[in-house]
Amino acid sequence: MFKSLIAFCLSRRAIVAVGLVLFVGAGLVAFKMLNIEAYPNPTPVILEITAQAAGLSAEDMERYYTLPMEIGLYETPGIDIIRSTSFYGLSFCSRLFQIWGGL
Repeated sequence: MFKSLIAFCLSRRAIVAVGLVLFVGAGLVAFKMLNIEAYPNPTPVILEITAQAAGLSAEDMERYYTLPMEIGLYETPGIDIIRSTSFYGLSFCSRLFQIWGGL
């Protein structure tokens, strides 16, 4: 089998050379069209919202800022988890989106 393949390649060098050039050219075109990320990021998209109101207690921050932010942002498609924290004068709200679901 290999003898006949080698004999064919040696007897028809032009056809083999043209086929090799076409094969390499198609490979280079496919490589140029390939979307490659050097460092893929498998972590989900995280959106963080911070609100500041001087002089309010943690309970007031939760009531006036954190809960309305959470309620208003629940309707965003693709949300997996919503986490929030309220401190004295500060409110943090973090939302994690699906990795493959998109925004």
